[in-house]
Amino acid sequence: MKGLRIGRLKINLLLIPAVIVLVLLGQGEILLCYVPAVLLHEWAHVLAATALGMTMTELELLPFGCAARLQCFAMSRAKEIIVAAAGPAANMLCACAVFAVNRYAMPIAIADKLIAANLALASINLLPALPLDGGRIARAAFAGWMGYPRATRLTA
Repeated sequence: MKGLRIGRLKINLLLIPAVIVLVLLGQGEILLCYVPAVLLHEWAHVLAATALGMTMTELELLPFGCAARLQCFAMSRAKEIIVAAAGPAANMLCACAVFAVNRYAMPIAIADKLIAANLALASINLLPALPLDGGRIARAAFAGWMGYPRATRLTA
């Protein structure tokens, strides 16, 4: 699908009506909690990948999430696990940080929504099914004894 491109950031055109519908349904505050959580999640993947020698080619905002496209050459199973785990780990750390400082820095209602958004995103992404991060982790772990093709079929 075509999208609006801003440097390496691509905004999927389906995101625009999704945002309008959420605002019209009175759920605009969801955007204020989930969009930063999604961006944090994807940037954690990008930072981990960059630290391991990979290059981000594109970051695409989608109606139900975000996708980082990476250029990698012969990625090891360990690197795949590290890059996949970075997103959920960042969300869990963010939730813990918000929990630790919420009584000092922000209203409890906002803190609760930020915590919930980050924990939900981390939890869903850790499900062991491709294309989720948990699926990538499981595939890399299983590939050691059953090979990538069979591990991919198992987790897909």
